[in-house]
Amino acid sequence: MTVYPNEEARGKAWDAFRAHKDWAVLSKVEKYQGTVSHIDKYVLVAKPYSQM
Repeated sequence: MTVYPNEEARGKAWDAFRAHKDWAVLSKVEKYQGTVSHIDKYVLVAKPYSQM
């Protein structure tokens, strides 16, 4: 689970991850090909009593 203050911050964080040079290298390693076949995105909102 990842936590972001808003949707814009989430988008920027994932854009930075995809653009990172280490990810560019790892994403081409054969043993990691096809390890993610489906992603479900759920946006949850913390309750006032949450520590998030």
